[in-house]
Amino acid sequence: SEQNSFLQQLARKTWSFFERFIVAEDNWLPPDNYQEQPMEQIAHRTSPTNIGLSLLASLTACDFGYITTSQFIDRTRNTINTMKKMERYNGHFYNWYDTETLNPLQPKYISTVDSGNLAGHLLVLRQGLLALPHQKIVSIKLFKGLRDTFRVLADTIFETNIVLPEQLAIDLDTICNAEVTALYDIQKLHEDLAKKMNPIVEKLSGDPDSETYRWKHLLFAQSEQVNQHLQIFAPWFLLHSGPAAFKDIVVSPDANTSWNELLKKAKELQAEANARQKENNTSEENDWLEIMQAALTKTIDQAGELITASENLAQQCTALADMERDFWYDKSSHLLSIGYNVQEHRIDASYYDLLASEIRLCIFVCIAQGRLPEDSWFALGRLLTSMEGNPILLSWSGSMFEYLMPLIVMPTYENTLID
Repeated sequence: SEQNSFLQQLARKTWSFFERFIVAEDNWLPPDNYQEQPMEQIAHRTSPTNIGLSLLASLTACDFGYITTSQFIDRTRNTINTMKKMERYNGHFYNWYDTETLNPLQPKYISTVDSGNLAGHLLVLRQGLLALPHQKIVSIKLFKGLRDTFRVLADTIFETNIVLPEQLAIDLDTICNAEVTALYDIQKLHEDLAKKMNPIVEKLSGDPDSETYRWKHLLFAQSEQVNQHLQIFAPWFLLHSGPAAFKDIVVSPDANTSWNELLKKAKELQAEANARQKENNTSEENDWLEIMQAALTKTIDQAGELITASENLAQQCTALADMERDFWYDKSSHLLSIGYNVQEHRIDASYYDLLASEIRLCIFVCIAQGRLPEDSWFALGRLLTSMEGNPILLSWSGSMFEYLMPLIVMPTYENTLID
């Protein structure tokens, strides 16, 4: 459990990089790096691999409960809209761009590996987007995301004299381990948690330059996003306080409801509410029905827009991942060149020829897209050496990037050379 907690906090801190630096001023693109010492400095440049990983980071953050589904869609839409404006060559993004101006950096060059990484990441993102309308709208993962943020915050004050109440951590653990499905109960859990947490956290460091200050505001913002997310169920929350005449309405979703199901149930509830509008209703009943109709309209619009957006963005991922490959593929050797200098109209003379290299994701994707024959996979060299009695594939430099980068999104099978 300690190892899990460590990894969850590490994941939350990692997401905070993307959360902090992918902003409108950089056209919703990730900076290549951020320097802390000896002075703060952001590298306002990005690469296709940077962009692909940042898009997958948003998908993962949504899976881990660090952001809501709406936030995930908004962040993805912002970045993809920017990508559609950027200059490309035969569908390929250049190796480097200025994130503030979107101009390609000189010389204009296309990296085979970068293009392969981006295409692979876009196709994984596409699957995440297509799955979204069928996923649960609300999940205990949102509370687990809050717990990870709370733990990071607690860690920032570890060396101070301030101690966060142990009961708060216990309450978070209890919620994360609960099997609650009723929407009203989930909303109540969040309300109770916020009432306990907010006044305690508010008293923490007031120094704007401190990590504690930053993380307490991230916790507040995350909690407020959960609250806003739960408002999509406002029509059903209203049923709990509705007039006695409408207590028999039963079109209630629960925490296991998908976005598609929610849209359907909201329309059913709207039809039911319309049928209850009668001349002999009291003024109180008519007022309540009017509020209910407004809440239903908002829910239907929100759910419908999110479903449509996820499908549209998935189509755009497919289009952006479709890049011309023929001009740097050697048909005799079935290998891909390292890259192409667009300004000089020159293909690099060197070719990727090892399986234990970052090129295998590009070739894997190209075969899947029908862009390259399967021969190109088997043309990659499988040179072996021995390490402590075990056969190991040779790469060019022995770097983690060569061995592990493709495995972020590629399948692995036990007892194979790659494994």
